[in-house]
Amino acid sequence: MMTRKEADVTDDTVLTLAIPADLTMADAEACRQRLLGLLAEGEGAVLVRFEGEERLGVVAMQLALAAVAAADAAGRSARVDDASRDALEQLGWEG
Repeated sequence: MMTRKEADVTDDTVLTLAIPADLTMADAEACRQRLLGLLAEGEGAVLVRFEGEERLGVVAMQLALAAVAAADAAGRSARVDDASRDALEQLGWEG
């Protein structure tokens, strides 16, 4: 038997972006392309969540926005979890 919380978690595709601080822009583009492919193939809602202090980087913000845009383009609802949203807002994101 699943609790309500477990049901919520299994209904969403949880996309966790663990971004190293030394990620190059070229590597970020490769990550973005993989994200586009993964999100285009799946179904259901997407929750984008960062882990670690690296979530405060501009590259991480760009990847988050790419993930949300890719999910939207694939007809999937997408949202960023609260802690990651706060980190993005510190960088000036107004999503």
